[in-house]
Amino acid sequence: MRTTWIILFLTIAAAAGMYFYFSRKAEPAAYDTIAFKNTPDSILQKVKVYTADRPMEVFYHDSTWTLSDSTPLTRIMNNRTTDSISKNYVEKTLFVTYDDKFFYDMDLRKADSNAAYNIDLQLVPVSDTMMVYGSIDQKNAGVINFRNPMANLFKSFVITYNDRRPDSLKIDTSAGSPHSKATKIITVLKP
Repeated sequence: MRTTWIILFLTIAAAAGMYFYFSRKAEPAAYDTIAFKNTPDSILQKVKVYTADRPMEVFYHDSTWTLSDSTPLTRIMNNRTTDSISKNYVEKTLFVTYDDKFFYDMDLRKADSNAAYNIDLQLVPVSDTMMVYGSIDQKNAGVINFRNPMANLFKSFVITYNDRRPDSLKIDTSAGSPHSKATKIITVLKP
């Protein structure tokens, strides 16, 4: 009879231990992850991904991405399908290029810089352009799904993020201006 009680007590203790072990919350990740999924290797070999922290202006000239102070953008995902970036930012912009013909810029904005995102991207050729399909998993805040075409890469151009510039330098966005309410302006320097 004594052995039965010992076995019962050990079984209850083991069950309680397993319950608490498997019901604990996972530690928050120290980084955001970015991955290309369901994209053929033939396309991935021609893809380059760059990052910039809250840029006001980004210059592109003959396959080189730089900030307004000539600092080159950080390249990530060198010959890999997944990579990670630090999660400690409020705003970051990702630039995805394909075969030095198309590009896509994606702004990431966080309310909480401690939140880690999982970013999944897929590139799909569609007639004369590439489409970017993606999702951003914000953990407890939900998932954002998107689908956008990539823009043509010109020989030389500038992307100006008008909403990030100081008020004294902003391009006129009044109702009469052709840039009405534009937050991003692309100026082609050399087609």
